[in-house]
Amino acid sequence: MVVSSGISLIAMTMMLFVSLLFVAEHVLFGLAAYHDAQSQGNPDAVIWGLAVGFLGIIPGIIYLCVRGSGRRLVRCANCGYPHDASDFCCPKCGEKNPAAAEANPYAQVLASRARKEMIGGIAVIAAGILLMILVMLFFGVFMMRYRVIF
Repeated sequence: MVVSSGISLIAMTMMLFVSLLFVAEHVLFGLAAYHDAQSQGNPDAVIWGLAVGFLGIIPGIIYLCVRGSGRRLVRCANCGYPHDASDFCCPKCGEKNPAAAEANPYAQVLASRARKEMIGGIAVIAAGILLMILVMLFFGVFMMRYRVIF
């Protein structure tokens, strides 16, 4: 049947597009968790980014619960080496840390990047939901109009 093969092709194309949206959402949320963890001075930023990227929302919720705990790291303004906020100088280059208790100098940039990636991830989820609704409406109207029975 020509109608059935056309429907199958459209359905497979839509499934491929939804799968790509799913992958894009995971990548964006993983990057957002990574950059947020870096802005918080978390030494396990890579692990959090990979966990949220590969495993999804459950590690993301756990990260949000524990993101403020643990030791506080800052990056050296001279060489960028991460070290404890209470250090008076950088252990790598010896640059003095004038504000030993202040935040990471790159924190604002990383937090802004994390916010943009989070917004992108939410937009991808919204686009996926909208696409699924449109596909269901299309197939519903098509099946009613041509009385297609699977």
